[in-house]
Amino acid sequence: MNKIKIITDSVSDLPKNLVEKYDIKIMPLKVIIDGKVYRDWYDLTQEEFLKKLAQSKEMPKTTQVTPEEFMEAYEQEVRQGNTIISIHISSKCSGTYQSALLAKEEIVSKYLHAKIHVIDSKLLSLSYGIMAVEAARMAEANIPVEKILERLHYMTQKMGCIFVVDTLEYLKRGGRLSATKAAIGSLLNIKPVINMKDGELYVFDKIRGNKKVIPKLLQYLDDLAGEDLENQTIGICHNISEEKLADYVAKIKERFNPKEIITSHYGSVVATHGGPGIISALFMATKQKNAR
Repeated sequence: MNKIKIITDSVSDLPKNLVEKYDIKIMPLKVIIDGKVYRDWYDLTQEEFLKKLAQSKEMPKTTQVTPEEFMEAYEQEVRQGNTIISIHISSKCSGTYQSALLAKEEIVSKYLHAKIHVIDSKLLSLSYGIMAVEAARMAEANIPVEKILERLHYMTQKMGCIFVVDTLEYLKRGGRLSATKAAIGSLLNIKPVINMKDGELYVFDKIRGNKKVIPKLLQYLDDLAGEDLENQTIGICHNISEEKLADYVAKIKERFNPKEIITSHYGSVVATHGGPGIISALFMATKQKNAR
């Protein structure tokens, strides 16, 4: 029986249980560290990668999914008569979306009946992983592809993703922050808060001290998310301790009682640029109030 197949890339940071439950195909980006190539989410555990990251003298490099890799994945589904919805990392953060478009052009020229929909999420990490899960659930419920695409378009406009970076070291190493600013920020124990607008990352706020991080994230949820958080899925992607994560989850449940909380850890690609200790709040942002 023909079906709608959901494909995304590894920077969606989807937990394995949801990938398997909804049969979502993951296309891995790659990280090159100390001359060795590793597939994001496949070849190293979070702990293994963070250890290598801390020990590496050079900033690791990340590479996008190639058109050839997408062509192989798309052709396999098209030959089975499946419709493809392919959801990817913001085109302003990676060339992966462009690779998917190039692959689509090749496959459609070869298989005239091919139905492939490639979506630029304009997002990062689990924020568009939640989109992939939503699409897979709708497909499972036999909702027409047009309705699924309509929903995904709405989510690209409304999904909020706020990340708090624990250390400025990796932003400095990646050239995203000057050594002077990184030194001053570290001295003052400043945690930059990263948000996204039109597919690009920008510094949204700054938090001073570890104890203020979770209260601030709860404030952002309160100020920016919709009135109906009880009907929302909230995402938490992180590189923090299980104890700290449990405390954060408990506080979200107590304050907002959301329909669902999806938690996952950051893969190698995001951790390359953010380092250890990243924590996030991912949600549907329907309020306009400034959260600062």
